[in-house]
Amino acid sequence: MQIGQRVAVAGMLVSGALALIKIFAGLAGHSTAVVADGLESAADVIASGFVLFGLTIAAKPADQDHPYGHGRVETIAGMVIGFVLTAGGALISWASIHRLGQPRERLAAFVIGPLVLSLVAKSGLATMKFRYGRRLHSAALTADAWNDAMDTISAVAALVAVGLALSDRVRFAEADRYGGFVVGLIVIAAGIRVSRETAMQLMDTMPGEPMIAEI
Repeated sequence: MQIGQRVAVAGMLVSGALALIKIFAGLAGHSTAVVADGLESAADVIASGFVLFGLTIAAKPADQDHPYGHGRVETIAGMVIGFVLTAGGALISWASIHRLGQPRERLAAFVIGPLVLSLVAKSGLATMKFRYGRRLHSAALTADAWNDAMDTISAVAALVAVGLALSDRVRFAEADRYGGFVVGLIVIAAGIRVSRETAMQLMDTMPGEPMIAEI
C-alpha cells in the first residue's frame, strides 16, 4: 500500500472513531451540535473512502485506453468529496433548524469532551494530509485535508454553542441547535470550495498571471 493510501486509511479510522464517539455522546447528552459534528465526521469516512479509491485507481499504469495514465480519477474523487460535503452539510443544517422550538432534554456538560478530542485529532489529520497532498501532488488528499481543516472550525463552532447553552440554559436554550446549523454551513462551504478547485483542475484552468510570469 502506497503512502497516500495509508494516509487515507488512517483518516477513515480516525474519522470513524470520532463519528461514533460524538454521535453517541451527543445523543446521550442531548446535544444537537455534537450530533451534527458527529454526522460530519461520518461523512468524512465516506470522503476518505473516495480518496482511497481514487488513489488506488490513479496508481494503475497507463494502458491502451488510458495512454496518459489514470491520474484524473484522483481529481474526480476530490470533486465527489465536494459533492458529498455539500449535500451532507445541507442535511445537517436543515435537521438542526427543524428541531428549533421543539421540547428538549437537559444538555449534559460531558459533550464538551468529544468536541475537544475531535479538534485535536482533526488538526493533526489536516496537517498530515496537507503535507502529503503537496508532496504527492494529490488533489484528492488535498481536498480531504481541507475537509479536515473545516472540521476543526466546525468543532470550535459546536464548542461555542454548547458553552453558551451550558452557561445560561434559559437565555441560550436554542444555542446548541443553532450551533448544529452553523456546523452544517461550514461543511457546505468546504464542499463548495473543494468542488470548485477540482473542477478547475479537470478543465485544465491556467494558474494566475504571477505564477505564469514566474514560469
